[in-house]
Amino acid sequence: MTQPKIDLEDVLNAIMLAEQEPDYKALQRWCKRYPEHRDALARFFATWAIQVDLPMDTSVDESELASLGVSRALNILNQQENEMKAPTEELSGSRLLVVCHRAGVSEQELASKIGLDESIIAKLDLRRLSSIPGICFERIAEVLHTSIELVRPLITGPPVVQAGVRYKSAQRPQPKVEDFATAVRSSSLQKRLQEYWLDAVAKERERREL
Repeated sequence: MTQPKIDLEDVLNAIMLAEQEPDYKALQRWCKRYPEHRDALARFFATWAIQVDLPMDTSVDESELASLGVSRALNILNQQENEMKAPTEELSGSRLLVVCHRAGVSEQELASKIGLDESIIAKLDLRRLSSIPGICFERIAEVLHTSIELVRPLITGPPVVQAGVRYKSAQRPQPKVEDFATAVRSSSLQKRLQEYWLDAVAKERERREL
């Protein structure tokens, strides 16, 4: 007998009640349980993880975040999906995952083909990584069948500020930017892939110092 499909909102409600933090094992567990919502769950956990990483000295209304948790996440997901559907002639200033969607490439497919995991893809999409090695631009360009020049602005430049978070202070905090090598070390990548990317970072740094 076919199991009835569970609404995404019900799944997110269950996650908010069951999980303490947005770790990778939790994401895998929920994706296995609800594979039909895999893409939405990956984006939800990525957004949650970035919010957790907000600077500690930033004044955030935690009670408001708790009450708005699921509805805010759904709004973010809907906004991202609408962006992916919107036709755009220029890639400059656009999002990596928007362009991937237009090219028919999923987050999982992009991660698999270039040798990164979904957490790093999410950070690249939000332009939250620095010191990205050239081979990363090359591999993304190859998957998207485009040039490095068109890929570069998708993952560099000013970080994308996520909508849906309200702050007590009038000034919005600067999004946290992480070093590419640090992101690799904290990722779910297998050791051989971590070593590959860390070696690429080290070699590029050596070339720049020459």
